[in-house]
Amino acid sequence: MAATQVRVASVALLLSTPVLGCGLLGKLPGGECKALESGNYAAVNVSGGAQVKGKVVAFLGAAHRMQELSVEIEAGLIQSCTELGVAIGLSAADLKAEAGGGDGADKACSKVADRIEGILKAGGELELSVAPPRCYANIEAMTQCLAGCGAVVEPGKLEASCKGGELAGQCNGECSGSCSAQGGVACEGECQGQCNGTCNGKNVSGSCDGRCEGRCQGECKLAGSAKCGGTCTGSCTVAFTAPQCTGEFKPPKVDASCHAECTAKTAGLARCEPPQVFVDAKGEASADLKKLALALRAKLPGIVKVQLGIGKRAALAAESVVDAGADLAGVVADAGLEALGCIGAATSMAASASASVSVSVKASASVSASAGGS
Repeated sequence: MAATQVRVASVALLLSTPVLGCGLLGKLPGGECKALESGNYAAVNVSGGAQVKGKVVAFLGAAHRMQELSVEIEAGLIQSCTELGVAIGLSAADLKAEAGGGDGADKACSKVADRIEGILKAGGELELSVAPPRCYANIEAMTQCLAGCGAVVEPGKLEASCKGGELAGQCNGECSGSCSAQGGVACEGECQGQCNGTCNGKNVSGSCDGRCEGRCQGECKLAGSAKCGGTCTGSCTVAFTAPQCTGEFKPPKVDASCHAECTAKTAGLARCEPPQVFVDAKGEASADLKKLALALRAKLPGIVKVQLGIGKRAALAAESVVDAGADLAGVVADAGLEALGCIGAATSMAASASASVSVSVKASASVSASAGGS
């Protein structure tokens, strides 16, 4: 995150020069920019022509959506930590917290982590392994949004636009790569996860890491090309239906403001498969330890999903918004004072949202670590 922080600081410094006057950067989040509070970004007075206004409006929308997303992630995490805490003996009143800046998630999840550590210190052994979730950017939503701000993506360019990941989706032909589905899939290859049947190889945590004769709940790495009744990740002999990207969907030569706006708008539409959590209480387990194992099986997946899934997607969205703010440095001289104040407020808002996501991810990680997960 160091590079992101540097970019935020550089834009904020540019916009805080004396020519802007007092108060134009506003308060966090949103400050003095009424458009950020109302959502009517087009009402901002912007000089410099339609292209400059389009960049400014797109940036304000992206920053505002990023702020909303950070609150949604934190609120969901507070709920997951509260449910886990209540299941292992804490009171809902003691865990009550409000989403805001990540502090609410930190409060609730820290108390749950402390409770878990206390149960484990009292005696007994807990074996925990976690298979991280695989998350997919919604390419259809992204391409529609990009087209709306003038960046049309050609269908044949989808693979080149999926950065740091692979294409995935429903494959009506032969799939090469891996196949997965909620509820499991019949696996003609190696299963990494839980095998509802017989597995010829297991890893140190006891989950399947070999050929599964049955249904694989996790990821089935296909041996060659085969039919996939779930989500195919890799390649398909025909065009994917409802294509997705396991990395960041970033077509080449797309305006930074346009990409940031669409990344922020669609980040909440990203689909993350539930992480696979395997828990076992070893030896002479106490009543509290048995209760903890049951609670972790049911509630920890939602917490890990923030730590290793949607939190990472939100971090990518935040980085795109910050990049767009840096890109605006070349046009702010023509934007006018009202627009400059809103750009500064939006830059602060994006930085605040990014920091909030970071705190939420750390809070979720503390719960997993307290139980012995990574």
